[in-house]
Amino acid sequence: CTSYGEYLLKALHERFDIPYIENPLPLGIANTQAWLRKIGEYTGKEKEAEEVIKEELAIVMPQIEVLKKEFKGKNAKLMMSGGQARMTFVPKFAAELGMEVSAVNTLEINNILIDELKDVYDEVKVDYEVHASDMQPFEQSHLLTRLKPEVATVCPMAGLHKREASAVRLHSWRTDWTPFGNQIGFRGAVNYGYVLQRALNNPSLCKKLTKRTSRPYKNWWYSQKDTMYYLKKEEADEKEQAHAHGTAPTPEGVVANGN
Repeated sequence: CTSYGEYLLKALHERFDIPYIENPLPLGIANTQAWLRKIGEYTGKEKEAEEVIKEELAIVMPQIEVLKKEFKGKNAKLMMSGGQARMTFVPKFAAELGMEVSAVNTLEINNILIDELKDVYDEVKVDYEVHASDMQPFEQSHLLTRLKPEVATVCPMAGLHKREASAVRLHSWRTDWTPFGNQIGFRGAVNYGYVLQRALNNPSLCKKLTKRTSRPYKNWWYSQKDTMYYLKKEEADEKEQAHAHGTAPTPEGVVANGN
C-alpha cells in the first residue's frame, strides 16, 4: 500500500541509497501505461514495454468502451475512501469508465498529493470534494447521505460498511490474483469495471438494508451542511481559548474540503 510503502521506500533510499521508482500504481488504463513505461525506462526495455501496451490495449479497450457506454447511460457517480494513491487515480479511472466522482476521502494529505490532485483535476475537469479525515466512519456516513453517490468503494479498515446500511463492502482495488478477481493492470481495470457494473445493476441489497435499518448516527448529524463540522468547531474553540488567554493558537493542519 502506497500509504505506508512510500515512507519505507524513502527511508531505504535515505539510509542505504537504494533506488526506487515513484510512479502511479498500475491501476486503471492510464496509470498502467505510465507504470510499464517507467519499468521499460529503468530496464532498457522501452520497445518491449510499448509492445505489451499495444497488445493489451487491443484486448481491453473494446470492453472498456462497452462499460463506458453503460455507465454514462446511468449517470453514475462514485465516492471513494482509501489510501493516498487511490485518491489520485480513482478520478482518472472513473473518467476512463465514463463515471464521475462525488468525493474522495483519505488518511492524510501532504504537499506532494496536493500537486498530484491539481494535475488530476486539470486532466478530468470534474469538480469533486476532497477530504482528509483518517476515514472516520461518521464523516463517511455524512458524505454518503449528503452526496448520494450511486457507488461507494471503501478500504476495509474504514469500517463504514459495519455501520451504514446503505454501504456494503465493495473492496477498493485489492486483489486475490485469480483471473476474475485481479484488479491490477489493464485486465484488472476491466475486472473492476465489471464489479462496478454489478453494483450499479443490482442495488437491491443496499436498498432493503437502508429501508429496514436505522442510520448509525442521530438525525442532527445528517442535518449539518458541512462534513468537517467537528474539525472546524475544534479549530474555532481553540482560537477562542487562545484569544481569551492571550496566546497564539496551534497552527492548523492541512485540511482539504471542497473542490
